[in-house]
Amino acid sequence: MILPIEGILICDYFVVRHTRLQLIDLYKTQGQYTYHNGFNPSAIIALLLGVALSVPGFLGTVKIIEHASVGSFLMNIYSYAWFVGFIVAFVVYAALTIKKK
Repeated sequence: MILPIEGILICDYFVVRHTRLQLIDLYKTQGQYTYHNGFNPSAIIALLLGVALSVPGFLGTVKIIEHASVGSFLMNIYSYAWFVGFIVAFVVYAALTIKKK
């Protein structure tokens, strides 16, 4: 489940910041990279949505809930959880972050 985090990081660096970071602000407590109580709400939302699509398929795979109640679509999404998590987190983070700027 680490790919949604990578999707957020890659999106932030390449799409949002265009590969430009303010090095000094990385170390400031009240710099450009300071977020709400130390957390970036857009990144948290993107992470949760990137992971959420895989949870039903995971629960069906480990037999906590039955395959039939999960549905074949969500079970198939879990088969591609790495790609789906990355893409969903990337797109959601881009949509939430670029809209603010």
